[in-house]
Amino acid sequence: MKLLTYVILALIFSSSCAHKKATTPMMTTSTTSEYLDHEHEHMNLLQPFYAVDPGIKKYVKKSVGYIVFPRIEKGAIGIGGAYGRGKVYARGAHTFGLIGYAELTQISAGLQLGGQSYSEIIFFENKKAFNKFKRGEIQLGAQASAVALKKGVSTKAVFKNGVAVVILKEEGLMGELSVGGQKLSYQPLHMHKK
Repeated sequence: MKLLTYVILALIFSSSCAHKKATTPMMTTSTTSEYLDHEHEHMNLLQPFYAVDPGIKKYVKKSVGYIVFPRIEKGAIGIGGAYGRGKVYARGAHTFGLIGYAELTQISAGLQLGGQSYSEIIFFENKKAFNKFKRGEIQLGAQASAVALKKGVSTKAVFKNGVAVVILKEEGLMGELSVGGQKLSYQPLHMHKK
């Protein structure tokens, strides 16, 4: 059983690594040109969510920070696992700025089979919740829920303990899409390795 878990996570991780270079280029220096590139990339990461529901902008405006996971891979054969790498943004004086990177992992058990990929944004309503995330103290519990975006339907995400989650399903065949048990880790931009 433990071996099967490792095999599933290895498959998800290898799939994510192959896709990682296309979705999350890494920042190495802070020049004006790179700042503009990251600002453009920031908007590109949010655009698919805005295209489905422009109402997402109110959650961005209401948040002190958020994480955008452009692609999370999830797979299961009885035991399931998910992995994604995202970018962390914090509110500045006038706009949001990239402050670091996040990794998402999830293990789940039960009757499940298949695979899927999706995008996810985790919004932080207040500094208390955002700082808990940065200290590694937030894990989305079994009661955590996410709102799946649907074209033409206004999002009704609710902040629970200062956190709201929205999901944009991309592809794959898997009946369940739960955020319960997701573990998040944070790496500040200045500590990121090339």
